[in-house]
Amino acid sequence: MNAEYYMLLREFLSFKTLPLNYGLDYVKEHKKCGEWLQNLFTKYNFDVRVVNWKESPIVIAQYNVSDEAETWIIYGHYDVNSANMKDGRKDDPFSLYFWKDKIIGRGVASGKSTILLNMFNIFRLIQEWMLRYNIIFMIEWEYFQWSKWLKKILQENKFKADFFFSNIGTTAQKNFVVSTGFRGAFSSKITLKSAEKASLVSQYGWMLQNPIRDLSRLLSKIYDSNGRITIPYFYYEMDDLSANEKTLNARFPFDKELVLQEFWAKTLKIDDIDYYSKVGWRPCIEVTSFNSWESNFSTENIQPSASAILNFKLVSNQKVEAIKSLFQEWVKSNLFVDMDYEIDFSWEAEPVKFDISNYFANRAEILLRQISGEKVWEILSWFSLPIAKDMLSNTQNIVNVPLVNVDSNINWINENLDVELLEKWTEFLYEFFRK
Repeated sequence: MNAEYYMLLREFLSFKTLPLNYGLDYVKEHKKCGEWLQNLFTKYNFDVRVVNWKESPIVIAQYNVSDEAETWIIYGHYDVNSANMKDGRKDDPFSLYFWKDKIIGRGVASGKSTILLNMFNIFRLIQEWMLRYNIIFMIEWEYFQWSKWLKKILQENKFKADFFFSNIGTTAQKNFVVSTGFRGAFSSKITLKSAEKASLVSQYGWMLQNPIRDLSRLLSKIYDSNGRITIPYFYYEMDDLSANEKTLNARFPFDKELVLQEFWAKTLKIDDIDYYSKVGWRPCIEVTSFNSWESNFSTENIQPSASAILNFKLVSNQKVEAIKSLFQEWVKSNLFVDMDYEIDFSWEAEPVKFDISNYFANRAEILLRQISGEKVWEILSWFSLPIAKDMLSNTQNIVNVPLVNVDSNINWINENLDVELLEKWTEFLYEFFRK
Protein backbone atom coordinates (compact mmCIF):
# COMPACT_ATOMS: atom_id res chain seq x y z
CA MET A 1 0.00 0.00 0.00
CA ASN A 2 1.15 3.50 -0.83
CA ALA A 3 2.92 5.17 2.11
CA GLU A 4 0.94 8.36 1.44
CA TYR A 5 -2.31 6.53 2.29
CA TYR A 6 -0.95 5.46 5.68
CA MET A 7 0.23 8.99 6.39
CA LEU A 8 -3.19 10.41 5.58
CA LEU A 9 -4.92 7.68 7.58
CA ARG A 10 -2.73 8.45 10.61
CA GLU A 11 -3.81 12.10 10.42
CA PHE A 12 -7.47 11.20 9.86
CA LEU A 13 -7.56 8.83 12.87
CA SER A 14 -5.97 11.43 15.16
CA PHE A 15 -9.18 13.51 15.24
CA LYS A 16 -11.31 12.42 18.20
CA THR A 17 -14.58 12.74 16.30
CA LEU A 18 -16.88 11.21 18.89
CA PRO A 19 -20.67 11.70 18.65
CA LEU A 20 -21.86 14.82 20.44
CA ASN A 21 -23.67 12.85 23.13
CA TYR A 22 -20.19 12.32 24.58
CA GLY A 23 -19.95 16.10 25.09
CA LEU A 24 -19.94 19.34 23.13
CA ASP A 25 -16.16 19.55 23.50
CA TYR A 26 -15.94 17.20 20.52
CA VAL A 27 -17.39 19.89 18.23
CA LYS A 28 -13.84 21.26 18.05
CA GLU A 29 -12.57 17.87 16.87
CA HIS A 30 -15.36 17.69 14.28
CA LYS A 31 -14.45 21.11 12.94
CA LYS A 32 -10.75 20.26 12.73
CA CYS A 33 -11.59 17.05 10.90
CA GLY A 34 -13.95 18.92 8.54
CA GLU A 35 -11.26 21.48 7.73
CA TRP A 36 -8.75 18.68 7.11
CA LEU A 37 -11.14 16.97 4.67
CA GLN A 38 -11.95 20.26 2.98
CA ASN A 39 -8.26 21.08 2.44
CA LEU A 40 -7.57 17.60 1.10
CA PHE A 41 -10.40 17.76 -1.44
CA THR A 42 -9.42 21.30 -2.48
CA LYS A 43 -5.88 20.08 -3.18
CA TYR A 44 -7.33 17.84 -5.90
CA ASN A 45 -9.57 20.53 -7.40
CA PHE A 46 -12.88 19.41 -5.91
CA ASP A 47 -15.67 21.92 -5.47
CA VAL A 48 -16.12 21.67 -1.68
CA ARG A 49 -19.17 22.77 0.29
CA VAL A 50 -19.49 22.48 4.04
CA VAL A 51 -22.93 22.23 5.59
CA ASN A 52 -22.91 22.81 9.35
CA TRP A 53 -25.52 20.96 11.34
CA LYS A 54 -25.47 21.32 15.13
CA GLU A 55 -22.18 23.19 14.60
CA SER A 56 -20.50 20.12 13.09
CA PRO A 57 -19.53 19.94 9.40
CA ILE A 58 -20.98 17.74 6.71
CA VAL A 59 -18.45 17.80 3.86
CA ILE A 60 -19.75 17.63 0.29
CA ALA A 61 -17.06 17.53 -2.39
CA GLN A 62 -17.77 17.39 -6.13
CA TYR A 63 -15.47 16.70 -9.07
CA ASN A 64 -16.75 16.84 -12.65
CA VAL A 65 -15.02 14.93 -15.41
CA SER A 66 -17.50 16.09 -18.07
CA ASP A 67 -21.17 16.89 -18.57
CA GLU A 68 -21.60 13.60 -20.41
CA ALA A 69 -20.08 11.41 -17.68
CA GLU A 70 -22.28 9.52 -15.22
CA THR A 71 -22.24 10.67 -11.60
CA TRP A 72 -21.57 8.63 -8.46
CA ILE A 73 -22.34 9.70 -4.91
CA ILE A 74 -19.79 8.08 -2.58
CA TYR A 75 -20.95 8.03 1.03
CA GLY A 76 -18.96 7.97 4.25
CA HIS A 77 -18.92 9.16 7.85
CA TYR A 78 -16.15 10.26 10.19
CA ASP A 79 -17.70 9.71 13.64
CA VAL A 80 -16.19 6.98 15.83
CA ASN A 81 -16.96 5.41 19.20
CA SER A 82 -15.19 6.38 22.39
CA ALA A 83 -11.90 4.75 23.31
CA ASN A 84 -9.64 5.12 26.34
CA MET A 85 -6.26 3.85 27.46
CA LYS A 86 -7.99 1.98 30.29
CA ASP A 87 -9.92 -0.09 27.73
CA GLY A 88 -6.81 -2.11 27.01
CA ARG A 89 -4.75 -0.08 24.55
CA LYS A 90 -1.10 0.37 25.47
CA ASP A 91 -0.92 3.65 23.57
CA ASP A 92 -3.24 6.39 22.30
CA PRO A 93 -6.37 4.66 20.88
CA PHE A 94 -6.60 7.37 18.22
CA SER A 95 -3.13 6.67 16.91
CA LEU A 96 -2.26 4.19 14.17
CA TYR A 97 0.17 1.30 14.45
CA PHE A 98 0.84 -2.02 12.77
CA TRP A 99 0.63 -5.36 14.53
CA LYS A 100 1.36 -8.52 12.56
CA ASP A 101 -0.90 -8.29 9.47
CA LYS A 102 -3.25 -5.65 10.91
CA ILE A 103 -3.58 -1.88 11.15
CA ILE A 104 -4.77 -0.93 14.64
CA GLY A 105 -6.58 2.31 15.48
CA ARG A 106 -9.98 3.69 16.47
CA GLY A 107 -11.88 4.29 13.25
CA VAL A 108 -9.99 1.96 10.89
CA ALA A 109 -12.99 -0.37 10.69
CA SER A 110 -15.87 1.94 11.59
CA GLY A 111 -15.64 4.28 8.63
CA LYS A 112 -12.56 6.47 8.37
CA SER A 113 -10.28 4.03 6.58
CA THR A 114 -12.89 3.05 3.99
CA ILE A 115 -13.96 6.56 3.00
CA LEU A 116 -10.29 7.60 2.84
CA LEU A 117 -9.53 4.59 0.65
CA ASN A 118 -12.20 5.75 -1.78
CA MET A 119 -10.81 9.27 -1.72
CA PHE A 120 -7.24 8.10 -2.18
CA ASN A 121 -8.02 6.04 -5.28
CA ILE A 122 -10.17 8.78 -6.83
CA PHE A 123 -7.30 11.21 -6.26
CA ARG A 124 -4.91 8.79 -8.02
CA LEU A 125 -7.24 8.53 -11.01
CA ILE A 126 -7.57 12.32 -11.21
CA GLN A 127 -3.79 12.72 -11.25
CA GLU A 128 -3.49 10.09 -13.99
CA TRP A 129 -6.39 11.56 -16.01
CA MET A 130 -8.07 8.18 -15.80
CA LEU A 131 -11.20 8.97 -13.74
CA ARG A 132 -14.26 7.77 -15.65
CA TYR A 133 -17.11 9.34 -13.64
CA ASN A 134 -18.21 12.56 -12.02
CA ILE A 135 -17.87 12.10 -8.26
CA ILE A 136 -19.74 13.54 -5.28
CA PHE A 137 -18.39 12.66 -1.84
CA MET A 138 -20.84 13.05 1.05
CA ILE A 139 -19.10 12.69 4.40
CA GLU A 140 -21.10 13.30 7.56
CA TRP A 141 -20.52 12.95 11.28
CA GLU A 142 -23.50 11.05 12.69
CA TYR A 143 -24.95 8.59 10.24
CA PHE A 144 -27.98 7.70 12.37
CA GLN A 145 -28.99 11.34 12.72
CA TRP A 146 -28.05 13.05 9.48
CA SER A 147 -30.34 11.12 7.11
CA LYS A 148 -33.33 13.36 7.80
CA TRP A 149 -31.40 16.27 6.27
CA LEU A 150 -30.27 14.45 3.14
CA LYS A 151 -33.14 15.38 0.85
CA LYS A 152 -32.89 19.03 1.86
CA ILE A 153 -29.15 19.11 1.22
CA LEU A 154 -29.53 17.40 -2.15
CA GLN A 155 -32.23 19.86 -3.19
CA GLU A 156 -30.41 22.98 -1.99
CA ASN A 157 -27.18 21.97 -3.73
CA LYS A 158 -29.01 20.72 -6.85
CA PHE A 159 -27.16 17.41 -6.84
CA LYS A 160 -28.16 14.84 -9.40
CA ALA A 161 -26.55 11.42 -9.26
CA ASP A 162 -26.93 8.28 -11.30
CA PHE A 163 -25.45 5.88 -8.76
CA PHE A 164 -24.82 5.51 -5.03
CA PHE A 165 -21.75 3.76 -3.61
CA SER A 166 -20.98 2.80 0.00
CA ASN A 167 -18.84 0.36 1.99
CA ILE A 168 -21.03 -0.50 5.00
CA GLY A 169 -20.68 -4.04 6.37
CA THR A 170 -17.97 -6.69 6.59
CA THR A 171 -16.45 -9.39 4.42
CA ALA A 172 -16.89 -13.10 5.17
CA GLN A 173 -13.54 -14.53 6.19
CA LYS A 174 -11.45 -14.05 3.03
CA ASN A 175 -14.45 -13.86 0.69
CA PHE A 176 -15.71 -10.55 -0.65
CA VAL A 177 -19.33 -9.52 -0.33
CA VAL A 178 -21.80 -7.44 -2.34
CA SER A 179 -24.75 -6.35 -0.20
CA THR A 180 -28.37 -6.73 -1.29
CA GLY A 181 -29.74 -4.33 1.33
CA PHE A 182 -29.69 -3.10 4.92
CA ARG A 183 -31.69 -3.91 8.03
CA GLY A 184 -33.90 -1.27 9.59
CA ALA A 185 -33.38 -0.06 13.15
CA PHE A 186 -34.51 2.33 15.84
CA SER A 187 -34.03 2.79 19.58
CA SER A 188 -36.68 3.18 22.26
CA LYS A 189 -36.39 4.25 25.89
CA ILE A 190 -39.22 3.22 28.21
CA THR A 191 -39.47 4.72 31.71
CA LEU A 192 -41.81 3.66 34.53
CA LYS A 193 -42.36 6.01 37.46
CA SER A 194 -44.27 5.28 40.68
CA ALA A 195 -43.29 8.09 43.05
CA GLU A 196 -41.33 11.32 43.46
CA LYS A 197 -38.71 9.87 45.79
CA ALA A 198 -37.32 6.57 47.05
CA SER A 199 -38.92 4.66 49.92
CA LEU A 200 -37.52 2.23 52.49
CA VAL A 201 -38.13 -1.46 51.87
CA SER A 202 -38.39 -2.13 55.62
CA GLN A 203 -41.26 0.34 55.99
CA TYR A 204 -43.11 0.09 52.66
CA GLY A 205 -41.90 -3.11 50.99
CA TRP A 206 -44.60 -4.89 48.96
CA MET A 207 -47.00 -2.03 49.62
CA LEU A 208 -45.67 0.41 47.02
CA GLN A 209 -45.33 -0.16 43.31
CA ASN A 210 -41.79 -1.06 42.33
CA PRO A 211 -40.79 0.23 38.86
CA ILE A 212 -37.75 -2.06 38.68
CA ARG A 213 -39.82 -5.18 39.33
CA ASP A 214 -42.64 -4.19 37.00
CA LEU A 215 -40.37 -3.07 34.16
CA SER A 216 -38.52 -6.38 34.44
CA ARG A 217 -41.80 -8.28 34.22
CA LEU A 218 -42.89 -6.22 31.22
CA LEU A 219 -39.67 -6.80 29.31
CA SER A 220 -39.78 -10.53 30.05
CA LYS A 221 -42.97 -10.73 27.98
CA ILE A 222 -41.45 -9.44 24.73
CA TYR A 223 -40.59 -13.00 23.59
CA ASP A 224 -42.66 -16.15 24.03
CA SER A 225 -41.27 -19.57 24.90
CA ASN A 226 -40.58 -20.25 21.21
CA GLY A 227 -38.47 -17.13 20.80
CA ARG A 228 -41.05 -15.17 18.81
CA ILE A 229 -41.84 -11.52 19.53
CA THR A 230 -45.27 -11.23 21.15
CA ILE A 231 -46.21 -7.78 19.81
CA PRO A 232 -49.36 -8.33 17.68
CA TYR A 233 -48.80 -7.86 13.93
CA PHE A 234 -45.05 -7.37 14.47
CA TYR A 235 -44.28 -9.85 11.66
CA TYR A 236 -47.05 -8.57 9.38
CA GLU A 237 -45.99 -8.26 5.70
CA MET A 238 -42.28 -8.71 6.42
CA ASP A 239 -40.21 -10.42 3.73
CA ASP A 240 -39.26 -14.02 4.31
CA LEU A 241 -36.39 -16.03 2.93
CA SER A 242 -36.93 -18.01 -0.24
CA ALA A 243 -35.71 -21.59 -0.37
CA ASN A 244 -32.88 -20.53 -2.67
CA GLU A 245 -31.79 -17.73 -0.31
CA LYS A 246 -31.79 -20.11 2.65
CA THR A 247 -29.59 -22.52 0.72
CA LEU A 248 -27.11 -19.81 -0.30
CA ASN A 249 -26.93 -18.34 3.21
CA ALA A 250 -26.30 -21.78 4.69
CA ARG A 251 -23.27 -22.12 2.37
CA PHE A 252 -21.92 -18.70 3.33
CA PRO A 253 -18.52 -19.02 5.12
CA PHE A 254 -18.95 -18.53 8.85
CA ASP A 255 -16.40 -19.15 11.58
CA LYS A 256 -18.27 -19.50 14.88
CA GLU A 257 -15.09 -19.70 16.94
CA LEU A 258 -13.75 -16.50 15.40
CA VAL A 259 -16.94 -14.63 16.32
CA LEU A 260 -16.87 -15.99 19.87
CA GLN A 261 -13.25 -14.90 20.18
CA GLU A 262 -13.97 -11.43 18.79
CA PHE A 263 -16.72 -10.73 21.33
CA TRP A 264 -15.29 -12.75 24.23
CA ALA A 265 -18.57 -14.69 24.29
CA LYS A 266 -19.34 -18.20 25.52
CA THR A 267 -21.94 -19.21 22.96
CA LEU A 268 -24.08 -18.07 20.03
CA LYS A 269 -27.83 -18.57 19.88
CA ILE A 270 -28.50 -19.13 16.18
CA ASP A 271 -31.65 -21.29 16.59
CA ASP A 272 -32.96 -23.22 13.61
CA ILE A 273 -31.27 -21.29 10.78
CA ASP A 274 -27.80 -20.21 9.78
CA TYR A 275 -26.07 -17.12 11.17
CA TYR A 276 -26.48 -14.89 8.10
CA SER A 277 -30.15 -15.70 7.67
CA LYS A 278 -30.75 -14.80 11.31
CA VAL A 279 -28.90 -11.48 11.36
CA GLY A 280 -30.14 -10.39 7.94
CA TRP A 281 -33.68 -11.74 7.74
CA ARG A 282 -34.97 -12.17 11.28
CA PRO A 283 -36.14 -9.05 13.16
CA CYS A 284 -35.29 -8.76 16.84
CA ILE A 285 -35.66 -6.58 19.92
CA GLU A 286 -32.79 -6.41 22.40
CA VAL A 287 -32.67 -4.71 25.80
CA THR A 288 -29.35 -2.86 25.71
CA SER A 289 -29.61 -0.90 28.96
CA PHE A 290 -31.53 -1.12 32.26
CA ASN A 291 -31.18 1.62 34.87
CA SER A 292 -32.68 2.81 38.11
CA TRP A 293 -30.94 5.17 40.46
CA GLU A 294 -31.16 8.27 42.66
CA SER A 295 -28.54 10.49 44.26
CA ASN A 296 -29.36 8.96 47.66
CA PHE A 297 -29.04 5.42 46.36
CA SER A 298 -29.28 2.77 49.05
CA THR A 299 -29.60 -1.01 49.00
CA GLU A 300 -32.69 -0.56 51.20
CA ASN A 301 -34.53 1.86 48.92
CA ILE A 302 -37.32 1.16 46.46
CA GLN A 303 -36.39 3.45 43.59
CA PRO A 304 -39.13 5.75 42.23
CA SER A 305 -38.39 5.05 38.56
CA ALA A 306 -36.75 2.61 36.22
CA SER A 307 -35.88 2.83 32.53
CA ALA A 308 -34.66 0.53 29.81
CA ILE A 309 -33.35 1.11 26.30
CA LEU A 310 -34.49 -1.29 23.61
CA ASN A 311 -32.88 -1.69 20.22
CA PHE A 312 -35.16 -2.80 17.38
CA LYS A 313 -33.78 -4.47 14.25
CA LEU A 314 -36.21 -4.73 11.34
CA VAL A 315 -36.20 -6.47 7.97
CA SER A 316 -37.53 -5.74 4.50
CA ASN A 317 -41.13 -4.47 4.27
CA GLN A 318 -41.38 -3.67 7.97
CA LYS A 319 -42.04 0.04 8.59
CA VAL A 320 -40.41 1.94 11.44
CA GLU A 321 -43.46 4.08 12.26
CA ALA A 322 -45.79 1.08 12.18
CA ILE A 323 -43.59 -0.92 14.55
CA LYS A 324 -43.34 2.06 16.90
CA SER A 325 -47.13 2.28 17.10
CA LEU A 326 -47.48 -1.46 17.67
CA PHE A 327 -44.90 -1.32 20.47
CA GLN A 328 -46.69 1.58 22.19
CA GLU A 329 -49.97 -0.33 22.11
CA TRP A 330 -48.26 -3.46 23.43
CA VAL A 331 -46.75 -1.56 26.39
CA LYS A 332 -50.11 -0.02 27.21
CA SER A 333 -51.81 -3.42 27.13
CA ASN A 334 -49.17 -5.29 29.11
CA LEU A 335 -48.34 -3.04 32.06
CA PHE A 336 -49.23 -5.00 35.18
CA VAL A 337 -50.19 -1.99 37.29
CA ASP A 338 -51.41 1.53 36.87
CA MET A 339 -48.10 3.40 36.69
CA ASP A 340 -46.88 6.52 34.89
CA TYR A 341 -44.75 5.68 31.90
CA GLU A 342 -43.03 7.39 28.97
CA ILE A 343 -41.76 6.00 25.69
CA ASP A 344 -39.16 8.00 23.75
CA PHE A 345 -37.76 7.06 20.36
CA SER A 346 -34.41 8.04 18.89
CA TRP A 347 -32.43 7.48 15.66
CA GLU A 348 -33.99 5.35 12.99
CA ALA A 349 -33.32 3.68 9.67
CA GLU A 350 -35.85 2.07 7.37
CA PRO A 351 -35.00 -1.42 6.12
CA VAL A 352 -33.90 -1.39 2.50
CA LYS A 353 -33.59 -4.14 -0.06
CA PHE A 354 -32.25 -3.19 -3.47
CA ASP A 355 -31.81 -4.81 -6.84
CA ILE A 356 -28.21 -5.77 -7.58
CA SER A 357 -28.89 -7.12 -11.05
CA ASN A 358 -27.75 -3.77 -12.51
CA TYR A 359 -24.62 -3.54 -14.63
CA PHE A 360 -22.45 -1.88 -12.00
CA ALA A 361 -23.23 -4.32 -9.19
CA ASN A 362 -22.46 -7.16 -11.61
CA ARG A 363 -19.24 -5.42 -12.64
CA ALA A 364 -18.26 -5.06 -8.98
CA GLU A 365 -18.75 -8.80 -8.46
CA ILE A 366 -16.69 -9.68 -11.51
CA LEU A 367 -13.81 -7.43 -10.44
CA LEU A 368 -13.87 -8.73 -6.86
CA ARG A 369 -13.81 -12.31 -8.09
CA GLN A 370 -10.91 -11.60 -10.44
CA ILE A 371 -8.90 -9.87 -7.71
CA SER A 372 -9.56 -12.36 -4.91
CA GLY A 373 -9.74 -15.56 -6.93
CA GLU A 374 -12.62 -16.57 -4.65
CA LYS A 375 -16.41 -16.70 -4.86
CA VAL A 376 -18.14 -13.36 -4.17
CA TRP A 377 -21.20 -13.67 -1.95
CA GLU A 378 -24.42 -11.68 -2.17
CA ILE A 379 -25.84 -11.05 1.30
CA LEU A 380 -28.36 -8.82 3.07
CA SER A 381 -26.23 -6.74 5.43
CA TRP A 382 -26.85 -6.85 9.17
CA PHE A 383 -25.89 -3.15 9.28
CA SER A 384 -28.37 -0.27 9.00
CA LEU A 385 -27.85 2.79 6.80
CA PRO A 386 -30.48 5.54 7.18
CA ILE A 387 -29.70 7.41 3.97
CA ALA A 388 -30.08 4.28 1.81
CA LYS A 389 -33.87 4.66 1.71
CA ASP A 390 -33.60 8.25 0.48
CA MET A 391 -31.01 7.31 -2.11
CA LEU A 392 -33.19 4.46 -3.34
CA SER A 393 -35.90 7.00 -4.18
CA ASN A 394 -33.38 8.84 -6.40
CA THR A 395 -31.66 5.90 -8.08
CA GLN A 396 -32.08 2.14 -8.26
CA ASN A 397 -28.35 1.77 -8.88
CA ILE A 398 -26.93 1.20 -5.41
CA VAL A 399 -23.64 -0.65 -4.99
CA ASN A 400 -22.49 -1.55 -1.48
CA VAL A 401 -19.19 -3.39 -1.23
CA PRO A 402 -18.05 -3.83 2.39
CA LEU A 403 -14.36 -3.06 2.87
CA VAL A 404 -13.93 -4.32 6.44
CA ASN A 405 -12.57 -7.71 7.50
CA VAL A 406 -14.92 -9.90 9.50
CA ASP A 407 -12.59 -10.00 12.56
CA SER A 408 -12.16 -6.20 12.64
CA ASN A 409 -13.43 -5.71 16.23
CA ILE A 410 -15.45 -2.80 14.82
CA ASN A 411 -16.04 -0.12 17.50
CA TRP A 412 -14.25 -2.29 20.05
CA ILE A 413 -10.80 -2.38 21.63
CA ASN A 414 -8.02 -2.83 19.07
CA GLU A 415 -10.26 -2.08 16.11
CA ASN A 416 -8.28 -3.34 13.12
CA LEU A 417 -8.02 -3.57 9.36
CA ASP A 418 -6.46 -6.45 7.44
CA VAL A 419 -3.46 -5.24 5.39
CA GLU A 420 -3.69 -8.01 2.79
CA LEU A 421 -7.36 -7.26 2.15
CA LEU A 422 -6.59 -3.54 2.04
CA GLU A 423 -4.29 -4.15 -0.91
CA LYS A 424 -7.06 -5.98 -2.76
CA TRP A 425 -9.68 -3.34 -1.95
CA THR A 426 -7.33 -0.69 -3.34
CA GLU A 427 -7.01 -2.61 -6.59
CA PHE A 428 -10.79 -3.04 -6.77
CA LEU A 429 -11.61 0.66 -6.22
CA TYR A 430 -8.98 1.80 -8.69
CA GLU A 431 -10.31 -0.54 -11.40
CA PHE A 432 -13.97 0.14 -10.62
CA PHE A 433 -13.77 3.92 -11.14
CA ARG A 434 -11.17 4.17 -13.89
CA LYS A 435 -11.68 4.59 -17.65
